[in-house]
Amino acid sequence: MNKFAKGALIFTSGVAGGFVLCGITTIKFVVKSDTFRTALKNKISEEVITFLYGENNKTKKRYPSYRSYYEHRKTGKPFENVVFETRKDAEEVLSSADDICRTYGWITVSDLYDLCGLIGSFKDNSLGWSDLSTVSIMRTKYGYQIIFPKPKISYYH
Repeated sequence: MNKFAKGALIFTSGVAGGFVLCGITTIKFVVKSDTFRTALKNKISEEVITFLYGENNKTKKRYPSYRSYYEHRKTGKPFENVVFETRKDAEEVLSSADDICRTYGWITVSDLYDLCGLIGSFKDNSLGWSDLSTVSIMRTKYGYQIIFPKPKISYYH
């Protein structure tokens, strides 16, 4: 075997060995991570449930997103992420909200949650609006959202 071929063989085997060693080290690191194990457990459980009970081909309805109840506490913008399946649903909630606001001069965030079938927090009873003239309905990727201005604090209602 000539020196060039021998050197190329040694170099190639060194590079391949390095890739294998690095790959094994990376795989060991990833497998030990909690995120990977959780994702793997979730995927396995999904596959077992699908195998046992079959696939669920029903389409999911996009009624008000319950995550909005929790997210507004982080962002300080309540009622921002409630998504309605149809524009008609959003218009009905907005119409009812406008009726409440005109009748009582004030509508709370809690009232809006009630109109959507959601449960608000105690703090939502002191946040609200006295005027809904700037409220609009917007089409989003997942359905329709009612866009409200930032609610005001009321100490009297």
